[in-house]
Amino acid sequence: MFCNDTIGISGFKIIEKEIKDYYGKSVSGLSYPCKINDQYIFLRFYIQTKEEIIKVELIQNMKTLNDVEVIDDIRLIAKKDIGLFKLISASSRVGKKDTYDLNYITDEIPLINLFKNLKEKNNQFNKEEDKTIFDLDENESPIDNPLLLLNFDETVKKNTSKPIHTNDTIDIIKGSKTWIASRIAWKQKVRELFRHLGIEYPSAQGKDI
Repeated sequence: MFCNDTIGISGFKIIEKEIKDYYGKSVSGLSYPCKINDQYIFLRFYIQTKEEIIKVELIQNMKTLNDVEVIDDIRLIAKKDIGLFKLISASSRVGKKDTYDLNYITDEIPLINLFKNLKEKNNQFNKEEDKTIFDLDENESPIDNPLLLLNFDETVKKNTSKPIHTNDTIDIIKGSKTWIASRIAWKQKVRELFRHLGIEYPSAQGKDI
């Protein structure tokens, strides 16, 4: 769950109380994996339902290019902004889920357009106060290194002090694309982006690129 503004430690404490009051014994594992100051902080907790346990992470200061939509009293981030978040997360935390989601998003919003939007966003929100917990690791941006968009097959050590996928296994809904099909389609889109940027697409080198 995202918040566009910085609510600080006091704001998170208010949310924490509301979570406990509303969910009661159904909530567990309330913690702050990162709690440096008012700017660099996020909350993680788990909700027990009848069928499963749901992990929830609350993250602040996540800037968007589009206004938040409200549908049936639920605040929703625009698909383009989700795509921009996914471009960054897929390039930094390396996971199949982000790439799988990106392939669907770029069926509607071409990757070349999304890449341009990310440049626009970086230029618009480039002040110190715009930084989030994701900036603490000083990871490269796909804008500076587009090759990062092909890193989803790599294995990296998870940093639990940042939002992570607890399980990177993709549960395919009946009738949806398989991971293999999405993987191939995504690489084709990245190849088109590289051609647009005038970048040489990497050779296979023993891998299915």
